[in-house]
Amino acid sequence: MPRTPSVTRPRPPRRSTRPSRTAVLPLRPRRQGLLGLAGGLVLALAVLLLGTATPAQAGYDEGLAAAEAGDLAQAREHWLRAAEAGDLRAMTAVSELFDDDDPEQAAAAAAWLRRAAEGGHALAQTRLAVAHLAGRGVARDLAEARRWMRRAADQRYAPAEYRLGLMADHGQGQAPDAAQAVAWYRRAAEQGHAAAQNDLGVMLLNGQGVARDAEAALRWFGRSAEQGHAQGELNLGLALLRGWGPQADAAAGTAWMQRAAVHGHPVAMRELARVLLAGAPGVAADAAAAARWLAEAVRRDDGEAMAMLGMLHANGVGVAADACGACELFRQAADLGVALGEYGLGACYAEGDGLPRDEAAARAWLQRAAEQGLLIAQEQLARLLASGRGGPPDLSAARQWHRRAAERGHEPSRQALAALPPA
Repeated sequence: MPRTPSVTRPRPPRRSTRPSRTAVLPLRPRRQGLLGLAGGLVLALAVLLLGTATPAQAGYDEGLAAAEAGDLAQAREHWLRAAEAGDLRAMTAVSELFDDDDPEQAAAAAAWLRRAAEGGHALAQTRLAVAHLAGRGVARDLAEARRWMRRAADQRYAPAEYRLGLMADHGQGQAPDAAQAVAWYRRAAEQGHAAAQNDLGVMLLNGQGVARDAEAALRWFGRSAEQGHAQGELNLGLALLRGWGPQADAAAGTAWMQRAAVHGHPVAMRELARVLLAGAPGVAADAAAAARWLAEAVRRDDGEAMAMLGMLHANGVGVAADACGACELFRQAADLGVALGEYGLGACYAEGDGLPRDEAAARAWLQRAAEQGLLIAQEQLARLLASGRGGPPDLSAARQWHRRAAERGHEPSRQALAALPPA
């Protein structure tokens, strides 16, 4: 069976907002004074300072209380009534209670968002922009999405600033512009937006749209991580582990990766497992713990974790040896296009361990992994080609695959290439 032969930034879910309630101290009681004008002025002052809840405001607050209690039907009723009375917050809130999968309901939700957006509500403007990006309830229109996002960003609404950064970064509604993306990420990051802080760190680390500054990148990863943002925690952990900043600190890096893993980040689970398999300065190797984290990542459909856990089952590392279970994990990973899974499945077929021997299938799966650049797959494919296993011998192709692996420093292929007969 095969032996065990690597940062992304997933985009964050929409952030919801909740209105703040400001308490106002009551006026100090006064003795009965002059009637008439003076009394009217006192009453007017009390109204200005204490405020009087309008039916729309009360309806929004009642809807919020119902939603917090889990009664969405009651929340919808209160918010619809408040929205019809002109409350922009209620218009925005009720839009979330429509079924996006139903075209008519999605259109109704977008209509409420448009009313609130036209009234200047920044969250509604942002959500309407997202609806235009997705074509949900409105026509897909990247220019319109950008226009509404910009109106929200002009109010210094950090989620909209961040979204504009993403649009510039990925070329949505415009040509990709890394420098513009950095500018929007920075505006949102300076307001405390955790995802923007992480993405600004990535741009600084990679020197995209800005001069490379690993130390500044670590500071932004740290600010994101301190807010509990899982991707920020992972990137800070990787930076400390790999010494991307001023100095490496494997123990601290592993601790941050574990925090990201606890927060449910599958890539963090997988990278934490990688550290635990090998150990690191200040971090003891623990194959059983590594296997547990990989199994958790597999439950979240992480293809790389499937292939890695398959390797552990194939070799009995941290778990009981299980050839059939290993081959099934390899198949799941291979179906997701993971090179290590394709290699492992090819090895299962080549060796007839966990699956019936099928050298033609082995050659096909190894070729898929080799084409993705996996060195051990390139070597093993070359050996099958040279020996004629799974098809006619092909020394020319064998030399080509060994040469490709050897040029990248794979010593077994260098030696095998030297041993092949000359062309």
